[in-house]
Amino acid sequence: MDFNEALGSANLPDDVKATLSKPEVADVLKGVLSSMTDPLAAKNAEVLNELKTLKASINEVGGSDALKQLKQAREKDLQDRLNGNDVETVKKTYQTQLEGEIKTRKQLEKRMLDTEVSRLVSSEIAKADGVPELLEHIVRGRVKAELGDDFQVRVKVLDANGTQKLLADGKEASVSDIIAELKQNAVYGRAFKASGVNGTGAKPSSNTAGSNPFRKETFNLTEGGKLIRDNPAIARAMLVEAGKNPTDYGL
Repeated sequence: MDFNEALGSANLPDDVKATLSKPEVADVLKGVLSSMTDPLAAKNAEVLNELKTLKASINEVGGSDALKQLKQAREKDLQDRLNGNDVETVKKTYQTQLEGEIKTRKQLEKRMLDTEVSRLVSSEIAKADGVPELLEHIVRGRVKAELGDDFQVRVKVLDANGTQKLLADGKEASVSDIIAELKQNAVYGRAFKASGVNGTGAKPSSNTAGSNPFRKETFNLTEGGKLIRDNPAIARAMLVEAGKNPTDYGL
């Protein structure tokens, strides 16, 4: 319907219609109406185009039935989660994380214990004028370390049966007590700075137990073989002291 047809059908007085029908007035009115209707027409065309695009997209994924199925699948998945069907998966995930944290903590605790025990044993050996490199592994085989709830390291000395060693007065044996025993031992006494007339940390004796069996002046084949068999670390050190190559003796 154009302007003239709209004006003719309008319920207006005849004199008003006559005035509005004048060309100069009609042109102004047409311009005003056009400025009002043209944007609406453009917006309408835009909306129609979006609807066509949306319809094409729906058809690409299988139409409205496919969208309905997708919606139903999502609703079911959500309901399953709400019903707790996903609890086992969550539990397994957190269980794996927890086990990893426990493993890491145990590794850290072991490292902490090893470091503290090594420091304690080496310190006590040094106080007794011993050689930590030769004696530490022997002493550590006789102690058990535990980490308390207060994160303090507690060291217990064990006897040959693996139980806590007690002294004659009933007191718990300490690391220094073990080292004192080793210092008086004819074999391990060699790993301490000399304190006796025979040149070792062990008590003097009538035999060559306190001597270096690999030196020319104190050579003892039987004692040297026993040392290599029972205490290879000390034997290696004494061979080097005697100017000999440990590899020639299988060490």
